[in-house]
Amino acid sequence: MTGKSPCISTVHSFAAMVLRDFPPRGFTRNFTILDEKEQFITVSNLAKLYQVDQHPRAILEKLTLARNLRERQILQLVYY
Repeated sequence: MTGKSPCISTVHSFAAMVLRDFPPRGFTRNFTILDEKEQFITVSNLAKLYQVDQHPRAILEKLTLARNLRERQILQLVYY
């Protein structure tokens, strides 16, 4: 992303490009975006590895809730 020519992309590819060019503090430019199937497989494998007795969908739902709560808390800090 040089800023010298127009960028035509999907929202997701543009966001990935921005995150790679300007990674948030504590993150690196090297990351992988997983689709739903890949997320399920990854969480399932980790649950087996660490002997977590919860369905991968339940774990993914908890991760989503935690992310949403964090985003809400950040918004409250910024706007209130």
